[in-house]
Amino acid sequence: MDKRIIIHIGPPKTGSSAIQFFLLRNAKKLKQSGIWYPSHSTDKNNISSGNAREICSEDKDGRLLADPDKLSKLITKFNRNSELHTLVLSSESFFRIAESLAALIPNAEFIAFLRNPIEYAMSIYNQSVKRHGNTNVFLPPAKLNMGQWKTIVKLSQVVNEKNLHLCRYKSAESHENILDDIAAILRINMPTMNSDNSKINSSYSFAAIELKRWLNQLDVNGVQQQLDNFLQRTSEHSRPYRLLSDTKLQSFTIQFQKHIEKFSTLLEKTELAKLSNEINGLKSYPFKAQSEFYPEVQTLIKKMKDEEPDLYHAVGALVIKANNNLISSRYGECFRLTPWQKMVASTQLTAKVLGQRIKRILKQHIAQERRFKLPQDQHVDIVSPAHLIPLSSHSAPSRIYGGIAGNNVPATAQQYRGNRAKNENMIVESVSQLDYLHENDQQARWVRSGTYYYGGPVFSNFGHFLAECVHRLRPYNYLSEANVKGVIFQPKRRPEVVKLRFPILPPHFYDTLKYLGVPKSKVIIQTRAMSVSNLIVSEQESIFRSGLPVSEDYLQFLKFCERRAGIERDAQRPRKVYVSRTPFLLRGALAGEAYIDKLMEENNFYVFRPEKFSLIEQLKIYKSADTLVFAEGGAVHVLELLGPLQADVHILQRRVHSPRVFAQILSPRVNSTSYYSSVYELPSLFALKEANNIAHGSALSIPDVQAMESYLTEKLKLTGFDKTQYAKQIYTDVNRYFDHYRPILSTNNQLKHCLTDYVDEINRLAPQLIRQSGELRGLQNLRHS
Repeated sequence: MDKRIIIHIGPPKTGSSAIQFFLLRNAKKLKQSGIWYPSHSTDKNNISSGNAREICSEDKDGRLLADPDKLSKLITKFNRNSELHTLVLSSESFFRIAESLAALIPNAEFIAFLRNPIEYAMSIYNQSVKRHGNTNVFLPPAKLNMGQWKTIVKLSQVVNEKNLHLCRYKSAESHENILDDIAAILRINMPTMNSDNSKINSSYSFAAIELKRWLNQLDVNGVQQQLDNFLQRTSEHSRPYRLLSDTKLQSFTIQFQKHIEKFSTLLEKTELAKLSNEINGLKSYPFKAQSEFYPEVQTLIKKMKDEEPDLYHAVGALVIKANNNLISSRYGECFRLTPWQKMVASTQLTAKVLGQRIKRILKQHIAQERRFKLPQDQHVDIVSPAHLIPLSSHSAPSRIYGGIAGNNVPATAQQYRGNRAKNENMIVESVSQLDYLHENDQQARWVRSGTYYYGGPVFSNFGHFLAECVHRLRPYNYLSEANVKGVIFQPKRRPEVVKLRFPILPPHFYDTLKYLGVPKSKVIIQTRAMSVSNLIVSEQESIFRSGLPVSEDYLQFLKFCERRAGIERDAQRPRKVYVSRTPFLLRGALAGEAYIDKLMEENNFYVFRPEKFSLIEQLKIYKSADTLVFAEGGAVHVLELLGPLQADVHILQRRVHSPRVFAQILSPRVNSTSYYSSVYELPSLFALKEANNIAHGSALSIPDVQAMESYLTEKLKLTGFDKTQYAKQIYTDVNRYFDHYRPILSTNNQLKHCLTDYVDEINRLAPQLIRQSGELRGLQNLRHS
């Protein structure tokens, strides 16, 4: 199969954001048809920089240049997937380095759009006001800028004609669509794709451009994103206009007609003719002189007040803080705030500015260190002030009663996890109980001034702690200049009937945090409601049961943590390791595992019981191994603290759906994975003392004896497997588990039915089990009296 690599290079102001949004929105459908468009982030207006960082890295001046290593890895991944025939990349950043990309990928195809240079000049000005703080009126140059066209001519001299796809840019007013050109080049059926006519990163209306130009006199950085979202939204469906006078438009039109002969080879004659018609059509747009006052701007300010009062108050606070000339101007008179509104808005602005300072620190540190970087779509927010509600005793990983309360709390502050593993569709859900936060927001608080960092909820189970509670901490490693006073963690409180006030922390709690860059001296354990002046909140970089592997950047951070802790492959450590769960039979296990321990040892595996070792020692054992076999349990989650491993990993499952949990951990880290999956799950009999309910994750499972023999002898190449001895151990474990919990549950009227459920399930399975081994015949005699 011939494979295509197609690179869309823009150039700027030719609809790139719309193209990227279309490709991203249809990425799944495209992949099903063999076209891979790597994912990337977008902002609230669906604007992005595309795939630039997928194949580029910054030089010492912060400019993006093609990175041969990144490019090679991406292309290798593409080539290895036999179901993919086309790789598509898109970014306007590629326009400047297109010739370099052509040299690195000789057979690559390039897509570029050619825009009417007169419209382009006005669009660039519009962008300078929108994004870059320009306060000046539009001053057109003496000569028409044909720079983009000249760059494309140079590219056409180094790229084969059949590999260069040049298209005319189509504006919304032309009633044509650049996405039709993309579809034709990709050879896809447009009607099957998700597409709408929404404008992405469209130019501001005249009222919006004039309001933003006036506001650029102020320091609007704290409200820039919110203001842009508002002005972008209100500019939709606005009437076209031009900032060129009739005289200047006539001059530019004549210049274009003189230039067009030089570029006649870039577009077909019909397309060039349409381009000339578009330029002539600009004469019908009304000319807007920027020196005049326009009532439409006052109308837009009123719309802001009505539809987005928080933004109106924030902008108003900036206007009032400015000089009297600005306040007394006809636009300034539109902003009137009460003292209370001004105070609240000023506080929120201070928080946003602090948040931006923190992000600058992060970027500066990353640029200096060059060891790992914060991904472009990493969300780090700041909440000021932040009200923290401790986790109640009713909290569980699936329902969090506690967290950060308030009206301006970002969604990233909530706790997320995937839905139940047995569900067919993977859905990421917030498990933060927002009603509880709202109801408890007014309770008395312990107040602390200064800036703090949010560590998130903490659960005492070590596996859940590693899987769900440590993935917000990476940015903290860059914040030494931000004067962070401490990192706040919210462990589950003990029930009120328990007199001890301090919560139970998971094993290796402080060692884990130290490994991830948070020293014990900076750890704050929250046990009561508190408020802090500023709270830095990072998103979870790994979400339990989401099916989404961590990013390459996060793995690089973990490699740095390894180096910092002195963890490296050691030839003196065992190469074949079996991670045993035998001591935890009563808290959920695979029946018969004691026999597996013995068999592994006889086959020269090191039988490792991690609970007996320090965290760092566990990591060193795993890092040095070539083969890791885990009895399914929390020990697998320790691998979430490591970067890539040179190991093959095998999981002896005790739950049918566990691959969904572990695949996202293992796939980006290890050479290969396999799962033993033939198990019969029994009802759990383990009940939490503080809660009158069963912990379903602590159930016992019975393995299929014949399937286990095949897996161990064929997959792991073990010898000496004895079915009779293995079956005897299974029989012993099933009875031991039942006998342990029978006296506990038999006196509990609400839970004693679980004993009956356990016995009934054994009796249902007995015929199948007996066929596997006569040693399991006794299970049919299990009774609950």
